[in-house]
Amino acid sequence: MKKTRTKLKITISAFCILLFAFCIFLTACGNKCEHTYDNACDATCNECGEVREVPDHSFTAFTYTDHEHAMACSACALPDETTKEKHTLDAEFKCKCGIEFKSELTILQNLRIQELYNQKDLLVKKITHDFGELASILDHYYDENGVRTKSYKYEGDGSLSERTVYEYDTNGYLTKKSVFSADDASLGYYLYENDDKGNCTKESPYDVDGTLEDYMVYEYDSHGNCTKEAVYSPDGTLRWYDSYVYDDNGNKTQRIIHSMSDNVKQISYYDKTQKVTKLEHHDEDGIYFYSCYTYNEDGREIKAIDYNSENEIVQTIIRDYYEDGTRKSYTAYHEDSNIVVMKVCFHPNAREKTHTEYNLDGTVYSFSEYDEQGNLIASSD
Repeated sequence: MKKTRTKLKITISAFCILLFAFCIFLTACGNKCEHTYDNACDATCNECGEVREVPDHSFTAFTYTDHEHAMACSACALPDETTKEKHTLDAEFKCKCGIEFKSELTILQNLRIQELYNQKDLLVKKITHDFGELASILDHYYDENGVRTKSYKYEGDGSLSERTVYEYDTNGYLTKKSVFSADDASLGYYLYENDDKGNCTKESPYDVDGTLEDYMVYEYDSHGNCTKEAVYSPDGTLRWYDSYVYDDNGNKTQRIIHSMSDNVKQISYYDKTQKVTKLEHHDEDGIYFYSCYTYNEDGREIKAIDYNSENEIVQTIIRDYYEDGTRKSYTAYHEDSNIVVMKVCFHPNAREKTHTEYNLDGTVYSFSEYDEQGNLIASSD
């Protein structure tokens, strides 16, 4: 009986110790650790040490979560601190575990957009830099079937900007997308209708008050290619629509923009790499202006020639780039000649550095110079 009591005392004491330790853990961790480890691969909270295994090593929740602690993959310990440098990835990224992530880099004027895909070829992260500075990070999360369930968007400073929740029908087709602010206030939502093949046939956006805004209606060919995108006002009035033409291989060859009165406004022509090679501007009388484009082996536009309705060259623009693909300069020439009428140079962060306009005799008409933050530091005025 004495031994039983002693055993019971030890058991109670051990339980009290465990309970005390658990309370200390809760106090130490508190609300700081929210443990949002979705798609983070054996994520470890660097503060409390909790490790949680998740099925998909998608390199997603490493970046800018709501809790204050740094997170790390237990296999490669990346990142080991919450710094922008750790979260700003190079174009070619390889996890220290040895897992490769497909990466695509797009440069649009002052924007550098990097997209990362996991092993299932699902987009898990979109990183956007604007004028060389981190502007936003968009993280996508998926279930075990590869269906996107939610997205989180963060500002460049790491603060949560908005989150999106996706809903589907029994066929797995998207039916609703709800957007919320960082404090969970509704920012509006989208409702979707689909055909029996899963193609979206209607997208209806609603504002925070539940009021319908301009909505989109889509049409498809037998191969699933979108052939028409129409925009309607809430009362059902057609505002404009785009139509698309494809070749036998399903490659888009033309995009035609129509007005509400069915007049053609623009026609874009595409090559096999889906680059626009020609852009026509139309009015009621036909083509009044068009441009032809040439690209380098990296797919960046290096030359544009503008023509009038008489097929006469109006101007020629030559573009140059830094090694990383950021725009470096563009030079505009008068008609079909070597006379420079304008030259714009850019800083490596894509902000305008100098802007010079010339008279036809080669003399400077106007000149402006800016620093890397966009502040005017010199001018001919």
